[in-house]
Formats: sequence, C-alpha cells, structure tokens
Amino acid sequence: MIKLKRPQPGDRLNDLRILLQIFDAVEELQRQHPGPGLGKTPGGILYAVNPERREVEGNGENGDFFAVITEINIVTAKVQWSYDFVEIYKDDLNGYSGTWHTLSGGRTGIAFNLTEFINTDDGLCGNGVDAGALAIEFPGFEIQPCPVGNPICVHTNHIPDGGDEYWFEYQNGIDGSCV
Repeated sequence: MIKLKRPQPGDRLNDLRILLQIFDAVEELQRQHPGPGLGKTPGGILYAVNPERREVEGNGENGDFFAVITEINIVTAKVQWSYDFVEIYKDDLNGYSGTWHTLSGGRTGIAFNLTEFINTDDGLCGNGVDAGALAIEFPGFEIQPCPVGNPICVHTNHIPDGGDEYWFEYQNGIDGSCV
C-alpha cells in the first residue's frame, strides 16, 4: 500500500509532489497487474478502465467498443445479415500478432452492418456491387457476410424510447465458384 502525505492548504509544491506520487502509484499498479484495467498511451498518458462502463474513461461518449462475430443470421434473402457478438479487448501492443480476449461480463447481443443497410437482392448494395447484375453475369458468386471470428468496432445507437442498437461497418466480399 502506498501512503500519500496530507497536503497543507495553499501548498502548491506539496500538491505537485502528491500528484507525482499518484502517477508513480498508478505505474506501479500497472506493473503489478497488467491487463485491461490500467494502461498508458504511446504518449505516456495514463488511463484507467471503468469496469462498470467497460470503456476507456474520457473516450466512448458514443459507446464504441470492440467485439467479435460469433454467429451469422440471415435477415433478408442473401444480402443482409444480423450478427451475434461478444465484447473483446486486446491487452498488448503487438499489432496484427496481438491477442484479443473475451471480456468477462462484457456486452453481448446482435449487431447490424451499416454497409448492408441499402442492400437488396436485385439492386446496388452498400459495397458498390449490383446484386442483380452479379447473379446474371457471374452465376455461382454471391455477396458474403462478415465472417465469424472477425473483430469489429461496434457503434452503439441509443434509441430515444429506450434500449441500444448495435452497428458496425464491414465491406462485404464476393465469393463463389464458376458455374
């Protein structure tokens, strides 16, 4: 346990010393307990994650968080899906070789892909492909959903009458085989 000296009223130098002691204490806690609770930006700014909100304090006013797709459900014919997700976090700075972990007690639910919002079976889709022309010109090829296991950044849409709806953006691929 780290003990802080009680400041004297009007003692700004002592206030600065206490602030530095707090920074040292947080850095020591970070060394002792690495993980999603405490962190430091590349610029050296310390931050703490509020476990109640599961977001970085000062960031996330719009409710953004990371999740992974766990299941795909067809909404309309072949070009719109809903996606089951679980909230995840990354606890290292290893870029693409880093590891994502399921957040214990994290958010789960159903998310929708903004890119699929305008999709129809026979018209222009959000990824710029005309689904009707694709079916005629390249039979055997179809627009694909976001794959299971793909990490996504989820945006929370707060509904005025209550509740939240979750959205993310993913450019759907096209796959199939020549007929």
